[in-house]
Amino acid sequence: PCTVFTDDSIGILDLLVATGLCKSKGEARRHIKGNAVSLDRQKVQSDTVTIQKGDAFASKDYFLLQLGKNKIHLVVKE
Repeated sequence: PCTVFTDDSIGILDLLVATGLCKSKGEARRHIKGNAVSLDRQKVQSDTVTIQKGDAFASKDYFLLQLGKNKIHLVVKE
């Protein structure tokens, strides 16, 4: 699956809900606390992470958002 990210910035909780990997922000928080969320194969440690176009991910036009072992979602920046 793939989602297009057009905003200048988005929080990790909003991104998890927007991609459909989580049904609610509460569920997303539980997964982050359980160490089950990764951005480009790096674990997300906090639910306050904000992804901005000027971040380290800005060098690419896409990144992988992963929940657990089997749910991987491609997020494309426009």
